[in-house]
Amino acid sequence: MKLFKKLLATTSLIFFSIFVPLSLSAVEINVEIGLAQVEFADAQPAIIDGRTFVPIREVFEHLGYRTEWNPATQTIVLTNNHNNVIITIGSNIFAANEKEFLLDAPAQLVGRDAVMMPVRSILENLGYYVGWNAATSTVQIAPVPASGIDGRLADNFHDFIVDYAFLDWGIIVLEADADTLWATQFRTGSLLKSTDHGDTWTAIYQFARPINAIYADDFGNLFVTTTLDRWAAEGSGEVFRSTDGGKNFDHVLNIGAGVPLRWNIASQDGTMFMSEYGFKWLDNNARRIYRSLDFGETWVTVYEPPQLIDFHMHKILMTDDGIIYQSIGDGQNAQIIRSLDNGYTWEVVTRGFQPTSGLVFDTHILWGLDGGPWMGVARHDRTTGVFSRALTLPYPFFGPAYDMIMHNGIIYAMFLSYEGYDFPASFFFSKDEGETWELMGYITKPIYRGIGLNHIVTDGVYLYVDIGVPLERGRGMEFFRGTLRISLLDMLN
Repeated sequence: MKLFKKLLATTSLIFFSIFVPLSLSAVEINVEIGLAQVEFADAQPAIIDGRTFVPIREVFEHLGYRTEWNPATQTIVLTNNHNNVIITIGSNIFAANEKEFLLDAPAQLVGRDAVMMPVRSILENLGYYVGWNAATSTVQIAPVPASGIDGRLADNFHDFIVDYAFLDWGIIVLEADADTLWATQFRTGSLLKSTDHGDTWTAIYQFARPINAIYADDFGNLFVTTTLDRWAAEGSGEVFRSTDGGKNFDHVLNIGAGVPLRWNIASQDGTMFMSEYGFKWLDNNARRIYRSLDFGETWVTVYEPPQLIDFHMHKILMTDDGIIYQSIGDGQNAQIIRSLDNGYTWEVVTRGFQPTSGLVFDTHILWGLDGGPWMGVARHDRTTGVFSRALTLPYPFFGPAYDMIMHNGIIYAMFLSYEGYDFPASFFFSKDEGETWELMGYITKPIYRGIGLNHIVTDGVYLYVDIGVPLERGRGMEFFRGTLRISLLDMLN
């Protein structure tokens, strides 16, 4: 998001409001625009009659607006380079760019110079997201950039994949490079290898426990994580490393809870981080982050917070300037933390977000959301720290973004559909680092069962999608668990 010009200081103190429960009236109220917390010089946010009133001067400094109060006409005029907003005291209608919109409560004057107005109706019509984070008593405001999405549905995904291939049932492709695919047989410890884009497979190693993740670093090391149960609260997870292409493996790490999944692993220049997933509904759930400084040979624990229910690790990222980000779920624990000193200390970047995927760019990070203020993709500005909407899934699409990858300048993001919900699973792509997005395809639910789009890798010729989906086959419907192979050459033509 571009930095906004600061608003000229005015002597008038103007307020706007957003409805929150009366029970929060004694709680100190915070206001965030993107990641930045707004500081108030004089009047502080307060809840009056169940609504949160926030001084408008400091807030609109961040949003680039000029304000003019006309006591004779009892109107406030808010202007910037794009918008001209007129609000009249006592009226439940306001004008924006010569169009009229309905307020959920009339603007009102309190005292001589405090003007109260309902924020959601106004700011959402000006292109902003306005939310309330009850866990932190925070009013959240963020710009909503144009998505560029055509509101009409794309062709049904079943038609889209007619010419593409499902690999053999149960083969889950988890890692790829230009020459080799690495996979496992579903719910087994078999490590499989293919050098012909998945047409044939060779079993090259057998682990005692089922494989959950396969990860290849940039130095020829291959890592495999195994566990009896990814949800396990006890320590059944293990990490193995091979330095000879999967012929032999050394046991390098025992995991305290669950196991590192595909989103829990990151490495750069020989430094590597892994975090736990595990059973999140017990107070001894997953929470630790492990670090290796020697290409995964030895490990130490660098992060372990206090016992918390529903606290577990999601996506870990490393940037080119050495910053490590870790997202944490779920619910009241949703947050992103980071370390600026190679994992020795950690700080909270933002709360309310719990992404399960992410991509790093020179100017920003794209976070694929599993939960938070909206479903889609968030843009995190690396200079200002501001979070804004990159993609908001349009109706009828919904669901978490379990993975995103980029190849040849194109981002591919997929959104699964949980069991028990009727929204489709979907694929979106972006050709401009997440500024605009297009719908690539979707999968409707022929039966009321989840559609898992869990992981994407590419060898430069195909996309390989770890998928669970109901398919019409032979004598009827069956549930397929395996890999969908999609040609990169034909997909966007």
